[in-house]
Amino acid sequence: MGDGDNTYDFTNIPGLLELLKRGEADLVMGADSMEK
Repeated sequence: MGDGDNTYDFTNIPGLLELLKRGEADLVMGADSMEK
């Protein structure tokens, strides 16, 4: 799910998808309150 007001950093999506592809995760989630 995304939002058009730049609430979410879509540049993180490839890294999240890579975890799924490698089988290292069954579910990935992001949060706008996470520290970098």
